[in-house]
Amino acid sequence: MTVLNGSEKKERKKEKAEEKTKVLYGEQQVIGAEIQFFHNSKRRVDTFMNYTRPQLAIFLKPIKKAFLDAKSRGVKLRYVTEITSDNVSDCKELLTMVDELRHLDGIKGNFMVSESEYLAPIVLFERDKVLSQIIYSNLKEIVEHQQYTFDSFWSKAIPAQEKIRGIEEGITPIRTTLLEDQNEIIKEIKRLNNTANKLSICSVFGGMQMSHNYFFESYKRIVDIYRKGKGDGVRWISNVTFE
Repeated sequence: MTVLNGSEKKERKKEKAEEKTKVLYGEQQVIGAEIQFFHNSKRRVDTFMNYTRPQLAIFLKPIKKAFLDAKSRGVKLRYVTEITSDNVSDCKELLTMVDELRHLDGIKGNFMVSESEYLAPIVLFERDKVLSQIIYSNLKEIVEHQQYTFDSFWSKAIPAQEKIRGIEEGITPIRTTLLEDQNEIIKEIKRLNNTANKLSICSVFGGMQMSHNYFFESYKRIVDIYRKGKGDGVRWISNVTFE
């Protein structure tokens, strides 16, 4: 057990007294909070934003300057957003402002976290509108939790260059994902079946029974297409036993 002396106890109490969480209102307050957030950062700023926000990071001069000033001081900048055909040009410029940019599908929230502070602009999905409310906190527990959340999203995101190349060249990014939730597995198989005109399947007999229960209509669609002279139908390998 760590024993604190009198001065250390006073310092700890002072730190606790300075910890706070608050909501700021108004566009100028929001912009000011973001600028101060970057100014306070010493080591890193991790940003998680929906697809509308890269445009503001570029065209709002005070925000762009905050990014560039932080980068010039050696602050590591990581940014996760959803890269789409509508914001791809903005994201290409954002690549020059941050150390790393990654893409993640379906982002709904907005937040930023540094080594000591957390900011969460209230979500809007209007490309050219500044958010009018923002949550600020320097509470240690919140900062640590949001850092963990960001790192989880970061590990699932793909490099921006890969997504941008896919959009510009019409290429679907190659990825390997392990699904463990049954509902997610069923959903993904249905998605695959509903976009295919050929299927080659290898399964045990129990797999055939499950497929009949959950995917019969999607297999029937592929067979119907084949009967009309399109696609290659369904091929199936399984074990046959006599009991």
